[in-house]
Amino acid sequence: MILQLVLALLAVFVLYTKFWYKSAPSRSSTTNYKRRNVAPVAGGAKPILGHLQMLMGGELPHHVLGKLADKYGPAFMIQIGPHPELVVSSWELAKECFTTNDKYFTNRPSNMAMKIMTYDQASVGFAPYGPLWVEMRKVSKSNLLTSQRIQMQNQVRASEVGAFFNELYQLCSTSNDTTCTVTDGAIGHEVGQGSVMVEMNKWFEELTLNVVTRMVSGKQNYGTKARRGNNEAKHFKKVIDDAAQFMGNLVISDIFPSLGWLDYMLGHVGAMKKTAKELDSIFGSWVDEHQQKRKRVSGNTEKGEQDFIDLTLSMMDEIQLHGTDPETFIKSICVGVILGGSDTTSVALTWVLSLLLNNRDILKKAQDELDQHVGKDRNVEDSDINNLVYLGAIVKESMRLYQVGPLIELDMTETSSVTNYKGTPLQVLLTPRLGSKLYGQ
Repeated sequence: MILQLVLALLAVFVLYTKFWYKSAPSRSSTTNYKRRNVAPVAGGAKPILGHLQMLMGGELPHHVLGKLADKYGPAFMIQIGPHPELVVSSWELAKECFTTNDKYFTNRPSNMAMKIMTYDQASVGFAPYGPLWVEMRKVSKSNLLTSQRIQMQNQVRASEVGAFFNELYQLCSTSNDTTCTVTDGAIGHEVGQGSVMVEMNKWFEELTLNVVTRMVSGKQNYGTKARRGNNEAKHFKKVIDDAAQFMGNLVISDIFPSLGWLDYMLGHVGAMKKTAKELDSIFGSWVDEHQQKRKRVSGNTEKGEQDFIDLTLSMMDEIQLHGTDPETFIKSICVGVILGGSDTTSVALTWVLSLLLNNRDILKKAQDELDQHVGKDRNVEDSDINNLVYLGAIVKESMRLYQVGPLIELDMTETSSVTNYKGTPLQVLLTPRLGSKLYGQ
């Protein structure tokens, strides 16, 4: 078996080496690029892998691309396996891609996890541009993201945030008691002398998962219940964590599609399908619960707190499903919202807090602004945000320097040209937001 695998990999290596030397740009073709004013190709590519090894080293990928941008300019080409990709690193070109030619950059490149986890890319965050994506976006916006819905969900966010701060306060206040022991269900652990160590990244992760899950399904304290041993919540948390990990990692077929059989052999596809089945079961049970609730109240869902599933079921007759059944339509949106809305928010909050703790002068200015515009007798409300200019700048700068996803990957739907780089063969757009010099400041 091992000998067969070695021989198979050797054959693949020879095949791709032959392909590389046929397809790799030669010196003459590079000269032609310059003559035709096409985006330059970065040096350092290797056979088969292209520039992949440069992005998989110890340095962060967006730092690597920032250095290449310093050398090759605001737009240049790299090769990721067999895929040619354009790297854009200036705001002028980003504006042209996302504003002037936005219709050409509406799709994201698919990968194995995306296809399996999101009903063959039928989720709002991952579906290709088309009638189904437009309908999903419209429903998601109207039932989750409009100003009216956000205002109506204020109580949900305030309730979850208040519960977490209360638990954090109790944890810190009781730590001064020498007889206090912090249980396994707490969000921190004692480190001696009345101090408590709190893992804020886990705290933010739990908080954001609670808020998003409650807005989507009405389920309360799912993250907290998982930590405290509730079996249903623990299972949900594990499935979400597994799905997020799969979505964030690449497998062999994502780089070399013809080697997809290796993903089956190594068990990647089987593990993804198992997690996708569990996700489908969880979201399916949520939809069933809401349908049964609607039957009990004879379709009157105006009583009590209305979540995303309630609202979507109530307007199902008005939705254009485009070949998708109603349950799958709702489940696919749930997948995108929960996977895309919880982890990214918690990572951003963790970066903001860590930067504030390491820059105490900035923290003091933010506290002074809060004291001036909010005071110490009440919590911050949505209406205060416009007055908190300095705090807003902190959040924006943190997200600019330490983005949740520093590289944005988009597939082009049609051939296009970006500024003077006419005829550049674009498949995927990668955008580092800053040059390498700024990362060290």
